[in-house]
Amino acid sequence: MRKRLLSLLVGLSVIFGLVLPVGAAQAGLSDVEANAWYAQDVSWCVEHGLMDGTSGQTFSPDQPAVRAVLVEALYCQAGSPEPEQSATFSDVAPDSPYYRAVSWAAEKRITTGYGGGRFGGGDPVTREQFAAFLWRAAGEPNPGESESFADQARISGYAVSAVVWARSQGIIKGKARNQFDPQARISRAEAAAMFHRWLEQNTDNENKGDPAKAAR
Repeated sequence: MRKRLLSLLVGLSVIFGLVLPVGAAQAGLSDVEANAWYAQDVSWCVEHGLMDGTSGQTFSPDQPAVRAVLVEALYCQAGSPEPEQSATFSDVAPDSPYYRAVSWAAEKRITTGYGGGRFGGGDPVTREQFAAFLWRAAGEPNPGESESFADQARISGYAVSAVVWARSQGIIKGKARNQFDPQARISRAEAAAMFHRWLEQNTDNENKGDPAKAAR
């Protein structure tokens, strides 16, 4: 999984000029304060190989998270299965380091890309887009009910159920004054927090009714 992530990020650093992350083993993250709200989430994601630092000592928590990296992380978390269909995005070549991840994500309808047949691997992910990624990766469960955000009307139609579900599951907690800020770019810190909560929620659901698993 780590080799695949590093391969992805090498390719992205060349294509998009992104800062190349380093492995979790080197993560003495000087820009993640111990009392930061996202500190435990970042540590967990780095430890489990979902996200790495952006240098030997930094995580860049406020830097935007990009589409290819988050899709690759979801793909690796799913076990890196061989996709049955190939991606047809005009900007994802067969020799791209994230070709299999994007093909898998498109096959599972986790992402449908942009208009014009583009995937936009180096583009920042918005908060509502990431909620939709996680909801689709979870199988589009019934969103249930949750308190509406003050800016609920600004959420794009495709993401409404995803955001309601994510909030009902505690994956999204919103911002000050009950704002979701759906079109804002999701930061690396926010992505780490949502990943962590989402995976904990999936684990809790899998362990329900199985005391042996729940005790592990």
